[in-house]
Amino acid sequence: MITDLALRWITTGLFGFGAANVISRLVRAGSWISRVDHTVHLAMCTAMILMAWPRNHHMPLGFQGAFFSVATVWFGAIAVRRARASRHEPVGVPGHEPMTIRLYYALMMAAMVWMVAVMAHWSLRQGHRMRMSGQAMIEAPRAEMSMGPIWTTSVSAVLTAIFATAAAMWLYRSFAQWKHWAKDPARYAVQIGNTVGAAQAVVTDRVVPMAEPASLLCNAAMAAGMAIMLETMS
Repeated sequence: MITDLALRWITTGLFGFGAANVISRLVRAGSWISRVDHTVHLAMCTAMILMAWPRNHHMPLGFQGAFFSVATVWFGAIAVRRARASRHEPVGVPGHEPMTIRLYYALMMAAMVWMVAVMAHWSLRQGHRMRMSGQAMIEAPRAEMSMGPIWTTSVSAVLTAIFATAAAMWLYRSFAQWKHWAKDPARYAVQIGNTVGAAQAVVTDRVVPMAEPASLLCNAAMAAGMAIMLETMS
């Protein structure tokens, strides 16, 4: 999909960072729903790293399409559940992401399904050309890979813009959160202490303020990686 070697390494680095952060959150996850969420994101990061390298173009696309379709439904269902439960939950409970974030994750999984579908289309075209010419195409140039119906490239372009914008927003939120924590780190101990108990306030003061900006930065990295990969299809 990506023909530029430097861009492949950038994409690999972005999703590698995302995978590392997801693993750290998976280890700390307290509920089975959170564990499923993080496992799906880890699978997404792994799939995207493999997609960035030509030798992995022949991964089972059918399985990937089915997996990320289920993941799209999962995050959509959790978003609906979160919307219903938010009426009865206090604002700012740690680990409780708002409905809009869940919908964003659902869109990300749907974009994965889209990329798998486009890759399947490329594979069919490549197989057809191989039968017609009798010559194996090891790595199609980007110009040929991007050819297709105008609506296909248009959808990819729209998704690229969405995730590029999301990356900028996540990055801004991450730096803003770090700056806010640096100015008043004691405030987090009071807020979290009131929620989970004073006995955990000392530990939370060190862990939660740093984990939250890092998680936001992880989302920025994954969104940027998605934008890069989708741009190759537009």
